[in-house]
Amino acid sequence: MDTRKMVLPVVFLIINVIFSYMYIEKISSESTQRFGVVGWIPVVLGIISFLYINKVSERKTGLLWVMQILNVLFIIFPLLTLIYFMTQI
Repeated sequence: MDTRKMVLPVVFLIINVIFSYMYIEKISSESTQRFGVVGWIPVVLGIISFLYINKVSERKTGLLWVMQILNVLFIIFPLLTLIYFMTQI
């Protein structure tokens, strides 16, 4: 994969880490659990990055495999917390 094509997934990864940290901090500090917009940003960016890497990369290197695994985690984690909080009602 060309270095220019790697910039966008790395930017999405950094943004996802920041928003996931904000989301975890938010759900751990509130007494009433709410699922806001901040929880959906990593899901959307994870899907975009996952599809972009699949479309652009000719062959996947170790870094791309790690980024794809992280994208799947960014997609699944907020959905699991949403399901968990919905069952807590």
